[in-house]
Amino acid sequence: MILETTLKTVLETATGFLAHALEKPLASATPCTVYRIIVERQKMLHSGDTKYRKARVQLTLIATSVSALATLRENIRTALNANQTDWEVSLPLETRIDDKEDGFYYTVLEYYISYQA
Repeated sequence: MILETTLKTVLETATGFLAHALEKPLASATPCTVYRIIVERQKMLHSGDTKYRKARVQLTLIATSVSALATLRENIRTALNANQTDWEVSLPLETRIDDKEDGFYYTVLEYYISYQA
């Protein structure tokens, strides 16, 4: 739960907009971010478990204009790429998918995040 709480705080602080787990509620305003933890693993040593974790995180950015989407994307990249968190590292996977559906513009970004639990 540490990852989800920190991720939500980082995303909302970086953008000034809400961040939602798994899906955007229908009544939620845009722009916003939806985050998913695709996989989260413990780092193991021969001596056993460590407190270190690595997660692959997917962020779906949603806005009603291309310019709002670009601003949202840049704010998130600045926060995560500059590692302005207590995480040890956050590396972009260089995955970016842009789309438009039902009047909304979407960008999907993916990151690896390493942290200590």
